[in-house]
Amino acid sequence: MKIYTVYAQETDPHPMENMLLIKEGFSWQAAFLGFFLAFYRKMWIPGFILLAVNLFLSILQMNDYISAGIIQPLRVGFMIFVGCNFNDWYRYDLEKRGYSYCGVVAGKDVELACSKFIAEMLQRTTFASGNGR
Repeated sequence: MKIYTVYAQETDPHPMENMLLIKEGFSWQAAFLGFFLAFYRKMWIPGFILLAVNLFLSILQMNDYISAGIIQPLRVGFMIFVGCNFNDWYRYDLEKRGYSYCGVVAGKDVELACSKFIAEMLQRTTFASGNGR
């Protein structure tokens, strides 16, 4: 089972149709794609920071300021750092863009987790309105 946090935009007239589920834990996509994934998700400041760090490491390697035996572990360490933190950065960015935290849900994959979350929300709404018997 994977754990997902659920976000929806407050001003959205159909929040259940447009909610975002973000997986908890390590992001392999972010570890390997880094700034490309940040730009894809419109995370401009983290994207430019990741790009700058990658360029900095490349300049150090090209100008022989750091040997290949040292730069490769630095790159791998940076990839692990990005993979561990990217989903948290994404959550923070969503909150800055007007998305609200809606809850946590577990599921085998994102589709099952989404449907489970919607079913739970509908059940809460039904019981809250007094229609559940």
